[in-house]
Amino acid sequence: MNPVERLVIHNDVVMQGDKLVGGCIVIPDGVEEIGDKAFKSWWEIEQVIIPSSVFKIGKSAFEACESLESIVIPDSVTEIEEMCFLGCSALTRVTLSKGLKVISDYMFYDCCSLEDVMIPEGVARIGERAFECCKALREIVIPDSVTKIRRFAFLNCVNAVKLRLSKNITSIAESTFSGCAKLKEVVIPEGVVEIGKWAFSYCPRLSKVTLPSTLTKIELFAFSNTAIEEVHVSGSVTEVAENAFPKDTKIIRE
Repeated sequence: MNPVERLVIHNDVVMQGDKLVGGCIVIPDGVEEIGDKAFKSWWEIEQVIIPSSVFKIGKSAFEACESLESIVIPDSVTEIEEMCFLGCSALTRVTLSKGLKVISDYMFYDCCSLEDVMIPEGVARIGERAFECCKALREIVIPDSVTKIRRFAFLNCVNAVKLRLSKNITSIAESTFSGCAKLKEVVIPEGVVEIGKWAFSYCPRLSKVTLPSTLTKIELFAFSNTAIEEVHVSGSVTEVAENAFPKDTKIIRE
């Protein structure tokens, strides 16, 4: 595996020498920040080694690195900006920093080979379209530290078979889990008051959903195009939008 020759990171800019031969990039110890678009579209990169001196990774830093297969983010990193790994189509495994508080917008958008990523306890927010089209992802486990998941976060994770939601979210946003075609069962935790439009739409195998007693609103098409035949709805629910469930679903008020 050949190194990248004459790689220098300075003032948030990556300067290339005359020859880029790809393979493994080793970020020098002492570097504190990987800047915006630092390695964007470097298709030759297969592996990146990041030292514990790094505390921030900038916007689109590794976007469209189409040969990048795995990456370990050290616990020193507290901020990863949006679109950091967007379109890294060969990326299969990611280890995220335990110091991370936010999964930013579009962070892993269209990482279609991503099979394994653990969202660390301590993350409070998952951004818009953060994991959209992660088609190889099989489990979605959201720790209880998460209080907000933005819309489209897990849209079209078509092979996800398991979903575990944080106990501390209060709403499920628009199209958050739409298109998760292999989900069969969902338990919405107590504390959730609103399920947004299209939240679980186009989940054709979803046949069982458990709704919390705290729920007050189910928006338009929230569970459309699912296999739900019967659902129990608490008396606290004051609004169930038209076509929130398939037309033949039996809604049992409790």
